[in-house]
Amino acid sequence: MRKLDRREALREAVRLQLAQSKPLLGREVWWNGLFQSVPAQSTDLHAPLHSNITTARQELDKKEQWLGSITEREEARLRRGINSIMADIDAQGASHWQVIFADASAKVLNCWGSGARFWYTDIFHSELGARSSSICAPDVCSQQDILLKIMPDYFTRMSGRQDLTRNHMQTAREVSHWADVPLDFVVIGLDGCGSTSVRRNLDKHPDVNFTALSVYNADEDFFLMEMGRQTLPFMDQVEKFAAHRERLARKGRQFKLGLYCPSIWSEPIMRQSLLYIPDIKVVATLCDPVDRFERKLHLEYLPTPETLATDFKKLLADESGYLYFGDRIRSWANDFADNLFLLEKDSVSDRRTMERLASFLGLRPFPSTVHFERYNSRGGARTLACSERTTVDQLKLFFEPEYKAVEDLLGEVSERLRLRKTRCDELHVEGTEGTHNMKYVIPNSVWDSESERQR
Repeated sequence: MRKLDRREALREAVRLQLAQSKPLLGREVWWNGLFQSVPAQSTDLHAPLHSNITTARQELDKKEQWLGSITEREEARLRRGINSIMADIDAQGASHWQVIFADASAKVLNCWGSGARFWYTDIFHSELGARSSSICAPDVCSQQDILLKIMPDYFTRMSGRQDLTRNHMQTAREVSHWADVPLDFVVIGLDGCGSTSVRRNLDKHPDVNFTALSVYNADEDFFLMEMGRQTLPFMDQVEKFAAHRERLARKGRQFKLGLYCPSIWSEPIMRQSLLYIPDIKVVATLCDPVDRFERKLHLEYLPTPETLATDFKKLLADESGYLYFGDRIRSWANDFADNLFLLEKDSVSDRRTMERLASFLGLRPFPSTVHFERYNSRGGARTLACSERTTVDQLKLFFEPEYKAVEDLLGEVSERLRLRKTRCDELHVEGTEGTHNMKYVIPNSVWDSESERQR
């Protein structure tokens, strides 16, 4: 007979007990997470955990529902974990995302604290559509055990239908926690404000490595953004990060691992995710908002004299929040405090600034031979937006809240930004606006109420 180690023996015992419908090694499967109370014959398996955020705290105070039972010692341990996770939320008042992330974090941590593993499961039924749930199962249960034994039992009980998992698509993925993502720092943007220069200049440090897990060009890694659509990362995603770090570690030197994705700043979900990674550092660049507007106009619209006014109006009415970054960066500053490093675009190639950034990241000074540069930067006329001083002045007034946010967040800004000297102003001084040979005035209708900022 093949000799089994202890883990395999336990796994074999679980399979036998599942087949005989007996208790699982004294610990029943923990259905649907820690806090949710679901009627045995409920058919709404896709309902959100909290239908009303204002009652979230009361939901978190409810006693955990198990199909089996837990000891007083286990319950006390779980309760301490819940209280610790919710302490900051109680003090500050819970936001929508805070509650959702704290709830998800509590589930997986308390599942682990009970010596179990946390799984996200879903099925697709041809009649009922998609159904999903989370399951805390004994550590010895494999993915195959979850798929073939536990899920059919669970979804049958919850739906009252014997055929729910029979001959239908179903998946089970083990869930991890953001605290296990082995990242040291993240460059979150802002896109269009010199963040690529920061990434490439940092990469010149001998003790810095950047991830390259889901790269769409030479610099940006969207792997974390793809993970950030979830309240918790999957185990295989965390293992991919860990494997990448391990490969780099084989080179035999200490290093800091960073990820660069210039659109992370705009995602509240990502901000909550990163808050759960211990001691992570966040780096962001800020710049003149009018320059950033003119760059986006150039990249996305390429306006002609006939379309300039229409393109202006479309871009100023931006609903994505891309142009109006002030409040979002303030939120990052509030959440990360001393773990956030902000720098102005004009200083991304300045040695003193880059040395301060290296110190912030816990790095030794850059080698003296390193030369810092500006990347993705071009001079000269870009769009017709710079052709009329009146239009540039109107843009400055329109983006004054962003100017104020940059000044407040940086504390000390360049003279250029303090005096609102935009790229367009520099072109006027140099006389290069004549490239277009004509001036194009934006009509007052573009600045009417329809174009007011939705903050």
